Amino acid sequence: HSSELYDPRMISTPCRMKPSMLDTIASEFPNLQIIAGHPGFPWCNEMYESLWFYPNIKCSVCGMVDIKWLIDSMDGMDVSGVPFYEKFLFATDADYGRAGAEDYIRERTVFFKVFFEEAGKTKIWRDQSENFLYRNAKKIFE
Repeated sequence: HSSELYDPRMISTPCRMKPSMLDTIASEFPNLQIIAGHPGFPWCNEMYESLWFYPNIKCSVCGMVDIKWLIDSMDGMDVSGVPFYEKFLFATDADYGRAGAEDYIRERTVFFKVFFEEAGKTKIWRDQSENFLYRNAKKIFE
């Protein structure tokens, strides 16, 4: 494999998760709701562009995220005027049922509540933690 990001021990690697790979699907199937994983890390700028161009692309945020990028991106909006803070939703890489997974999920939930309170103090998205943690995902399935 030619990519320096390739790791044969991993089933899914960053070279298989470029957000731009979703663009053609999003364009061909505009009614299909697509949830991209963990801000496309390390392809965060591609993720931003995909979120901007395609209203049907959303983004799950879990442990693998560039916090500065997330803070800056939350202020964005897509071409149809939907704020990015409505397109981000909480997710986790934890395996349900595995020892310690529930603790990890609770820790991440607390982290993101504090993130919205502290990092969002002067931002328009400061009151969006409940939407981020579950309502944004719920809207996709309604």
